[in-house]
Amino acid sequence: MPDDTQQAIPAVPSPAAGDETPVHHLHLLGRHYRQVEAGRKTIEVRVATPGRLSVAVGDTLVFHDRDSGRELDVIAQRITPYPSFDDLLPAGRCRGGRRTARRATRPG
Repeated sequence: MPDDTQQAIPAVPSPAAGDETPVHHLHLLGRHYRQVEAGRKTIEVRVATPGRLSVAVGDTLVFHDRDSGRELDVIAQRITPYPSFDDLLPAGRCRGGRRTARRATRPG
């Protein structure tokens, strides 16, 4: 597998003085960090804990690589809340669109 993690990442402009953008720190396993860095992973799913509810479009997300300690700043471009994990994922599908086993339902 070619190492495409060395691609150039566009610079993020600094906010104007006195106009500080909120910053949120998120920790990723090394393989997921490298996918974000290479531009292959553009979606991050997190449970809306009280600390995560303050994340807004335009905020800076600092991803930390748990393996190497590297950091990568990105700007939140869209936030889509879902009432449950079932609502987040298309029914009966998993990663890559392959069918998964259907949930068993109890008769009656």
